[in-house]
Amino acid sequence: MAFVLHEVHHPVGFLMEVKRILKPFGRLIVIDWEKKVEEKGPPFEERLPREKAEEVFKKAGFEKIETNNLNLSHYEVIGEKGNI
Repeated sequence: MAFVLHEVHHPVGFLMEVKRILKPFGRLIVIDWEKKVEEKGPPFEERLPREKAEEVFKKAGFEKIETNNLNLSHYEVIGEKGNI
């Protein structure tokens, strides 16, 4: 999922639904904008810090969560559903 999470009004509920429809041990990869001022991309106020995105994954019940830098403007968060 790319450049969507910062637009969602209830990200925990949204990711819980994504998790629900994933196959057992399915993985979700989210790419989004770093929380910084840039000429391109969404306004600063709308950007979701990577720490908050990771927290949302945890609250939604994802396992084996990891975050990575993709470049100066983007990060990724990866989470696994598990066997539930």
